[in-house]
Amino acid sequence: MRGLNPLTIAALDQSHVRWLVLTKIEFDSETLAFNSSFAEFEWNGTTFVGLGNLGNVSNITENTKLDPADYVITITGVDNSVLVAAFDPNYLNRPATCWVAALDHDMKIIGEPILYFKGLVDSIDGAYGNEASVAINVTDRMSEWSRARISRYTNQEQQAKYPGDKGLEYVSEISTKKVTWPAKEWFEKNQ
Repeated sequence: MRGLNPLTIAALDQSHVRWLVLTKIEFDSETLAFNSSFAEFEWNGTTFVGLGNLGNVSNITENTKLDPADYVITITGVDNSVLVAAFDPNYLNRPATCWVAALDHDMKIIGEPILYFKGLVDSIDGAYGNEASVAINVTDRMSEWSRARISRYTNQEQQAKYPGDKGLEYVSEISTKKVTWPAKEWFEKNQ
């Protein structure tokens, strides 16, 4: 249990531990922060809105392979301001973090929350109507390995990565350039 707060470790030794799930998603327009209780919680400068039974975080399975992991944050019964923030057009690859915290009998966080999952928003599905719901799929950075990296040896790509570099300035001309190699006799004659 290296890296855990000593108070959190002591809480884990108790016979009964109350758990709180904290979830934070950082969109461009707004940061959404929720927790699994019915009350608001303040932690690390962020106010986590209590969703109670209206929210759910899926289980995360671990394996010995380097398979990407993901989890789904489901929020139901949300108001329109949350829906607007969740369906921000720039939602892809926004940071999302989930922590699990032990609570004492007064519903105060014991020690520091434990990092449960940290990743990037992969997709968002939602439903409008009488009971609006949002399902936010978050993947870890291992999923980046399976994505194709398309990069070309062009001056435009080089300028995007290293502005001012002239190393690939004439690459586009190579495809239309006719190169004639001298005959074998030329090499023998000029030795």
